[in-house]
Amino acid sequence: MNQFFKKLKIGCLNDHFDILGGGTVHSFKFIEYLKKFYNIDVYVSGTPKTKEWMQRFLHLDTEGINIYPYTKGCGNKYDYMFLNISHWRAEETKALKKYMLVFFPQFYFPLYDYEFLANSKYTKDNIIKRWKQTPERIHVVYPPIMTSQFIPSDNKEKNIIHVSRITPPVPEADKGHRQMIQAFKEMVDAGLKDWTFHIIGQVQDQIYFGELYRIAHGYPIKFHVDIPFEKLKASWFYVPAGKLAKDIVNYAFENKIKIALNPGNSQLKSPDLPDIIKKADILILNQEEASVLTGIPYKDEGAIFEKLDDMCPGITIMTKGAEGAVASDGKEIFRINSPEVKIVESTGAGDAFGSGFVSGFIKSKGDIREGINLGIANSVSCIQKIGAKNGLIST
Repeated sequence: MNQFFKKLKIGCLNDHFDILGGGTVHSFKFIEYLKKFYNIDVYVSGTPKTKEWMQRFLHLDTEGINIYPYTKGCGNKYDYMFLNISHWRAEETKALKKYMLVFFPQFYFPLYDYEFLANSKYTKDNIIKRWKQTPERIHVVYPPIMTSQFIPSDNKEKNIIHVSRITPPVPEADKGHRQMIQAFKEMVDAGLKDWTFHIIGQVQDQIYFGELYRIAHGYPIKFHVDIPFEKLKASWFYVPAGKLAKDIVNYAFENKIKIALNPGNSQLKSPDLPDIIKKADILILNQEEASVLTGIPYKDEGAIFEKLDDMCPGITIMTKGAEGAVASDGKEIFRINSPEVKIVESTGAGDAFGSGFVSGFIKSKGDIREGINLGIANSVSCIQKIGAKNGLIST
């Protein structure tokens, strides 16, 4: 078609263009997609990275994108479409279609009549609350996960990996480096052995990096600065609810990576779910989800697990809130009760169980009893604190 019809020209203001961060990846993945159909001009407020750097470190294809220095008023050069990507400002535009990609509505500025692309449901809720926008004008588009670039390793090691920009905390963004280093040091002091904590990222402040290096000294903590994307590896994927679950599971299955699957309510009626479940090594559902997925009343546990075992070749788990959890490997049923405790907040209890089970299962080399014991312990600890993370156990 391009040989007959010239591509329409569209514009974009992008303040996320020169750092190893999720904002750069998310924004340029939009641009990368749009360039297939449009001639796109991108305005940036500094010196952009080379296309070789973008490809090597972020696996982004910027070939053919027109990049110009930002000038106020650039939005009014475009009649058809303009994309605004910035934490700090919105460019006024006369374009017919105008979209603002929002990572979090942390600042206030004129919003004009943009529609919004939120990177999560949480961000959408805050655009409604903080910017007083209507839900109809907000569309959730989750950040990309480029699973095709993950390279599994045959050499399995006990590694904890954190990836983020190495930059000092500010009120609107704290990567948590100090807290994670301190937590890991406490775990090592308490007896954790043979584990290494790897911190991977682009250094944006040498003084801050020096501080982190000093407080990590003497512990099995390694820093990897500006590590190329292709060196990141994985042996397990924990896949929660999300639109990208199919791609992640297919990639993991093809590359012999173990899969722990925890689908959400919105996925239970998806036509893709039966095929996804067939590839899972661990399937975790709550009582309501198990009932909806199988079409069997939740009180008939025997029939539910009989059907789940037919659907999933791996371990199936059903959490039951205050009544504990039940697991099946297709041959035997495992049960655990939940101790009575004072519930402060239940947010995150399901995720705490799921992460606890998988951790216990891996650590014990496949013992389901160890998995459900640690899952329940983590969940019970979680609900006794405010917040989804504050009560999580560290061993």
